[in-house]
Amino acid sequence: MRLKISLLGLMALITIGGCAGRGAKSPSRYDPSSSYTGRDGTAEAKKDIAQGSPKLKAYGLPMPSAEYYAMLLNSKLGIYQETIAGCVVSEDLVKYAHAYNAVVEKYAKKKFGDNIFDQIMTEAEQLYLKHPNMDEKYEKWADQHEPPIH
Repeated sequence: MRLKISLLGLMALITIGGCAGRGAKSPSRYDPSSSYTGRDGTAEAKKDIAQGSPKLKAYGLPMPSAEYYAMLLNSKLGIYQETIAGCVVSEDLVKYAHAYNAVVEKYAKKKFGDNIFDQIMTEAEQLYLKHPNMDEKYEKWADQHEPPIH
């Protein structure tokens, strides 16, 4: 029993450690983060705002309240959270995301107030504490309902 617990603990540390590094290479031959080389996050964010579709670019290990945060961003601010990578990222992807998000955050703060993201985060955390098993609810619902046909 101790061996199982120790191995699980070690696996968790390896997994978490893998999420912490920037610029790590993907083990696969295709590295999706390389598609961010040379992209101008600032220009893309300004274009998306002008078109009425601002986003926040997300990557890495999500926080427990991430689904609520994304839902509130969209419903209250009209900002869609787009996950562009998991734990393995390149420097180009990180630079792109930071440049893009800086423009969208400035836009949102000007429109909704300087502490809008803190407010959204607080509300998301409160929702998570009240309803921590959001995934389970939706999985049960999805199991009982057919997806719409497009």
